[in-house]
Amino acid sequence: MFSILSISRFVALLSCTNLLYGLIPLVILQQAIGDDSCYDKETLGRNYNGNVNFTKTGARCQSWSQVSYYNFDHNYCRNPDLKDGGPWCYYSNAISRYNNSWDYCPIPPCKWKDIDRCSNSNGGCSHICLTTQSSYYCSCPKGLRLASDDKQCEDINECDYDDVCEFLCLNTYGSYKCSCPKGYSINANQCLDIDECKSDRNICSHNCHNIHGSFLCYCPSNLTLGSDKRTCINQTQIVNFKPKLRIECNHDYIKVVIPRSSLPDIDRRDIQLIDPSCSPTLNGTHFLITIQPLHSCGTIIKHYSNSIIYKNRLRNRPDHPSGLITRKKILRLAFLCSYSNQGWIGIAYNPDNKPLISHNWHKGYGNFSYFAKIYPTARYFNAFPPSAYPLPLKLNQRAYLEFGVHAGDANLRVAVENCLATPDTNISDPIHYWIIRNGCNEDKTIKKHYSKISKTVRFSIKAFSFLFNQPFIFIHCQLMVCPLHDNLSRCAQGCQRTVTSGNRIRRELGQDEKVFSSIVSVGPLFKLGN
Repeated sequence: MFSILSISRFVALLSCTNLLYGLIPLVILQQAIGDDSCYDKETLGRNYNGNVNFTKTGARCQSWSQVSYYNFDHNYCRNPDLKDGGPWCYYSNAISRYNNSWDYCPIPPCKWKDIDRCSNSNGGCSHICLTTQSSYYCSCPKGLRLASDDKQCEDINECDYDDVCEFLCLNTYGSYKCSCPKGYSINANQCLDIDECKSDRNICSHNCHNIHGSFLCYCPSNLTLGSDKRTCINQTQIVNFKPKLRIECNHDYIKVVIPRSSLPDIDRRDIQLIDPSCSPTLNGTHFLITIQPLHSCGTIIKHYSNSIIYKNRLRNRPDHPSGLITRKKILRLAFLCSYSNQGWIGIAYNPDNKPLISHNWHKGYGNFSYFAKIYPTARYFNAFPPSAYPLPLKLNQRAYLEFGVHAGDANLRVAVENCLATPDTNISDPIHYWIIRNGCNEDKTIKKHYSKISKTVRFSIKAFSFLFNQPFIFIHCQLMVCPLHDNLSRCAQGCQRTVTSGNRIRRELGQDEKVFSSIVSVGPLFKLGN
């Protein structure tokens, strides 16, 4: 009399199959052809999970975790490589998966057919059960994947993969959702700028100029922009002029030069900047306006996705202590400097100043000056001069790095968003090593060092070398400049592992982030010996 256990062990050896069908109910038959006695030949035993742990020659199987990279913590026969002969294992004393010390196990292919294993409790699958000619396997819907037990489905966090979303990725069960900052729309997971001037023809009363993430309204020369920044209003006695002024946007100061002939009948004592204590000087032929530091003289500071704009205005000094009236011609001359981060820099950076005059806003463009330095010790005293590069550092010797920005605004702070190393100056080199990503330390040897200056950041890293005969190391870092006292800025948030990915070093943060960034490259840093 056979027991269920003995049938499951020896069913492949029995030839009287008709008798077996007549004696054993279907549910017992499913036990008899369980994974321990045979394997699905159609799938080469991919789903075999029995307890056989010896080879055809009788050798005892070695634990998988000791001799291979497969994620098994037992010594049972399996077929992770889908070998043609079915389940196999490494046998005892095997020390490497490459020395052929493996053999097939004495497990025959299943011969029973037309049995629907999915009809019984869905085959143990949490979601989808699929049958084959002689076996079954579990599957998952889109957005899920099989867990380690090959039966349960678990969520795939799509946001962990590179470039799923351009800006912000929110993982959901079985899917994900991309979102964009204010002023952008989502299209195929990409953030596209909304042209407010086209989507709403009445957004400005007269003229509209679209910019990334926002828009600007401006007026004809005989009107001025109202306090709502959208409506042009008529003010009498406005000086109608097109001055040939020159704007110099330096990283420490703003300088505006206006020919005296452009402001007829205007006395310098009757005009001022937003801060009444700031007035232009006169050298006989030109009015001279100097704002130093950048945030002085009542300058208005606006933080955008890729720039910081400093605005001020030359206007009448009130005739009356109330500050409400004047008996002179009304003067309104607005100007601004936009400091952008576009460009690559090494140890030094030269601003590219491009003055621009347009409508009622007189604009200038410039760049902050970024820098990178290497110091011999943690004292951060006497940085290596340019003539010392490449630095002959030994493996595991610490390099003390300092990155920062020269800007005439004390209310700024700097943080490192991304750092990667390449063997040459090309930041897109396929050979690269992440040091810092999304504000998180990827290299385990990084140590942060205190800097009393908010516009500099310091850290050290142990020297390393690329393989494949690459002697040099170039480090490229993306710096962020944010408002000093804004606790919600990107600089203040620190490590954000769920935000981005590999190529996001080029992503553009939204206007509400109040941050802009630049990429600083320095090198070659290391020239390693043997």
